[in-house]
Amino acid sequence: MQHPREAGKLLTTLELSDRSISTSGDYERYKIVNRKRYHHIIDPRTGRPSEGTESVTLVGDRGVAIDPLPPRSSFLVLKRA
Repeated sequence: MQHPREAGKLLTTLELSDRSISTSGDYERYKIVNRKRYHHIIDPRTGRPSEGTESVTLVGDRGVAIDPLPPRSSFLVLKRA
């Protein structure tokens, strides 16, 4: 998995067999305005881009089931942490 703040650097690698992985982060498509990063991971509580979550990765049995989840799952992870 790519490091969210250091381009070209790996954060970690995962060995998977018969599993799917889906990652979403704020580092590929974003815009910085007045030193604030705007991206596609939206906090449902505010309707604005999330703060404090750079990347979320899920591993599951079926890619079609987990692919749309990472942008929404970051708030579940933060809530449990």
